[in-house]
Amino acid sequence: MHLSNSCPKREIIICDPFSQDSFEKVDPVLDKPFSYEQFSDTKEKNVRDLFVKRNRKCLVVPGYFPNSLLEKDISPVSFVHLDVDTYQATRECLDYLMNCEFILKKSLIVVDDYNRMAEGVNKTVSEIVLPRQDWFVVPMFPSQALLIPIHWYVPR
Repeated sequence: MHLSNSCPKREIIICDPFSQDSFEKVDPVLDKPFSYEQFSDTKEKNVRDLFVKRNRKCLVVPGYFPNSLLEKDISPVSFVHLDVDTYQATRECLDYLMNCEFILKKSLIVVDDYNRMAEGVNKTVSEIVLPRQDWFVVPMFPSQALLIPIHWYVPR
């Protein structure tokens, strides 16, 4: 909802498993701050109602991203707030986002839990983003990273 407040007329796409088993895999070393049960109280209807009550446009997609979107016809997006917490989920999402047509050439990605004792998130950024020559990583206080494509700085 906070993201929607910044651009109330734009559609927000919300992807979440909405299940008792919110995480597909939690690594006991890399994903220490998180547990399977931690976010099991999120309900699809509650999220949808939150947006409907405020007359906001949203597409709520149940399931694990990116697989949940593979059958959907969605235009490329300009901003992604990635808050999936664990190593495996962050890796799958960033690998997909940086190698697909889902995001625009100058899209921004905010990765949550960066530099927050979530070693899996830090490790994924180190493995997927830092080796690339086409994205910058900008740490943001208190615990996020802004991923900026080099296209913001290099003339076409």
